[in-house]
Amino acid sequence: MIEYLFWLLLPVAAASGWFAARSSFKKQQSGTGSDCPQKGYFKGLNYILNEQPDKAIEVFVEMVQVDSETVETHLALGNLFRKRGEVDRAIRIHQNLIARPTLNVSQRAHALVELGQDYMSAGLLDRAENIFCELVENSRYKALALRYLKDIYQSEKEWDNAIKVLRRMSDLPRTVRNKTIAQYYCELAEQARETGDVPLVKRHLKQAIGVDPQCARASMLQGELEWESGNVKNALRCYERFISQSPELSDEVIERVYDCHQQLNSVKKFLADLRRLPEAAVGPVTRRVGLRLHSNTDDEKSYRDAIYAALEDHPSLSLTENWLELLSESKEIDSPAELHKLLSVITRLADEDEGYRCQHCGYVAKSLHWLCPSCKHWDSTIPINAIGNP
Repeated sequence: MIEYLFWLLLPVAAASGWFAARSSFKKQQSGTGSDCPQKGYFKGLNYILNEQPDKAIEVFVEMVQVDSETVETHLALGNLFRKRGEVDRAIRIHQNLIARPTLNVSQRAHALVELGQDYMSAGLLDRAENIFCELVENSRYKALALRYLKDIYQSEKEWDNAIKVLRRMSDLPRTVRNKTIAQYYCELAEQARETGDVPLVKRHLKQAIGVDPQCARASMLQGELEWESGNVKNALRCYERFISQSPELSDEVIERVYDCHQQLNSVKKFLADLRRLPEAAVGPVTRRVGLRLHSNTDDEKSYRDAIYAALEDHPSLSLTENWLELLSESKEIDSPAELHKLLSVITRLADEDEGYRCQHCGYVAKSLHWLCPSCKHWDSTIPINAIGNP
């Protein structure tokens, strides 16, 4: 750690010394200078060489206070404190810097950006919000300020404000912006659903589809809403649209789709639709639903043989688990106890093979997250079995 700080602080020390020496040289030319800044520089450098980085930082901070021309060094020191986790010290440095009347507009804006990041690191989001709202009026830092405001409103679940900010982020591609806004509207729909405000839920979902017609999450939520209202045909239509938009997520709704077909007496159509699904979209739940229906129409042995044939063509832990389960229940097997032992191992492996992974950062979770908890990307998570698996 000390070695890391040494190499990190050395450029800062050099910059401080250069600025201080230049200032001192100017003052000496005018007859008012002294060699104090150079002494401070060498004192700080000595602390670094003696592996005393904290004392060195204090010296350089004092040097900055002596000469207002070393604003960039001051900013760098505050940034260093924040990266080291010493947010309070970073805040103090940047607050002191902003209080200086000698700062020009550009320097003050830069210091505000750093202070806003300090506040975010400290969890003081209200203060950070105020700073970035001010910086939105600065053309140089507008895009950066909007990005931080979006992050703040997203973490605070202030979805209306997040939508307003996102609409102003002209630097984002339109498709990316619309997809994210649609997710925000879905979040608003989820909130309204918790309070039982069905008309508001419908309005937000309509807004989501309005900005992103391919928003699969909105289709799924519409399906759930129609199902809860007893509108089976409409629910089925929404679920089928969801599967067409995100076939790799068919596991999320396939059992409900089956329930809809049962109530509509159209199970044969359901089976036909299952066969048309791309192999990559047939996840563990979808496969189990199909196998369960198959078992109701065929005898045990032919059903088991069909599974084994499918297993030879498309090896899969989930399919192996189903086949072993049937084999262990068969009366034709002499020692089912041994198969039960193997089944328990395969079951654990199948559990590990199931789940979801973010395509952006690789984060793995057992349940579907529309917003990746790790990298904060929207709609980037797909089932593990759909990633390079047959």
